[in-house]
Amino acid sequence: MYWEKMKPEVSVLLLAGNLKYQEKLALSPFTGGEVTYKENKVTGSFRWNEPELVSAGEDNGTAKYKATFIPDGDSAKALYPCRI
Repeated sequence: MYWEKMKPEVSVLLLAGNLKYQEKLALSPFTGGEVTYKENKVTGSFRWNEPELVSAGEDNGTAKYKATFIPDGDSAKALYPCRI
């Protein structure tokens, strides 16, 4: 029997820390953010899709970069990663 994984939702957007000119996204820590599935909080972590990307500088405070939520533990068996 084949079970399809379920798709969680980002219920609270996360924030990324400030970067200095020419720093990689990997140096910007995440704060906040919450992912749920059917109103139940899902444990896991957020990761940058392109952690080695260097911010352009002129788009300070307005740039949007993609991150993915990776469920952990038993949640990882039942839920897809969630792109943000």
